[in-house]
Amino acid sequence: MKLVVIGAGLIGTSIALGAKRAGAEVELIDADGRAQKLANDLVDSNKVTDPTIVVIATPTSALNGVIDRFKSLYPKSTFIDIGSTKTKVKVDVETDTEFSKRFCPTHPMAGRELDGAEAAQSDLFVGKSWVITPTTRTGKQAMDKAQELIELLGAKVIKMSPEEHDSAVAAVSHLPQIISSLLASQLNSQSAEHLALAGSGILDTTRIAGSKPQLWREILTLNKEAVLPLLQKFQDDLNALIKDFNLENIEAILNNGRKGRQLL
Repeated sequence: MKLVVIGAGLIGTSIALGAKRAGAEVELIDADGRAQKLANDLVDSNKVTDPTIVVIATPTSALNGVIDRFKSLYPKSTFIDIGSTKTKVKVDVETDTEFSKRFCPTHPMAGRELDGAEAAQSDLFVGKSWVITPTTRTGKQAMDKAQELIELLGAKVIKMSPEEHDSAVAAVSHLPQIISSLLASQLNSQSAEHLALAGSGILDTTRIAGSKPQLWREILTLNKEAVLPLLQKFQDDLNALIKDFNLENIEAILNNGRKGRQLL
């Protein structure tokens, strides 16, 4: 396999590292020259011509510009993206009938609260779920190539529609990010002496609050329609507890939380 990865951040560089470890030829391209050089040095990559797959590892807002620039440069390659929302990607890509045949939208369910090539790991995707959300125009070859790469990186392929994907990640990824950030923001009013008492509980529940705000600002805005109903339900549950803060309601919340955790 020959791979060109556009975007030398955490996910793009981790894909390149994992693919290189598995024997693929890899090249990383980034608008930031420093990031591009660092990532290529880390991966020990070389110039790739006629890649099997072009991975667009940029924010979704940059997707159209990247496609316009590279689809003619690599006319025979399969393209995939790794964005966290897929409904908008479906709408954008399907406007180009020919190109959409060789484009397969995907989303790896893996990441870290750190960012940049420096945080990349070659085994980041091993054992993780990786969603593909083909459009009605995605060709079989594009889907097969996407699955080949995902499995090469040690991940498990899950296929669903863009709409189902956005609903699912709102519950298991986007809502937790907001709640973690809201919880961590409460710590800003605490003294250093009080923060020194922090244990694994607060560290675990606020870990993802350390994620890059610019990235999550875009993700949450794009998936607003799926996230807002979940926030409303969370608010309703919280208001109900505040209104009747008693032994029975507290126990019910703790039991329901334990049950939800066991489902994971």
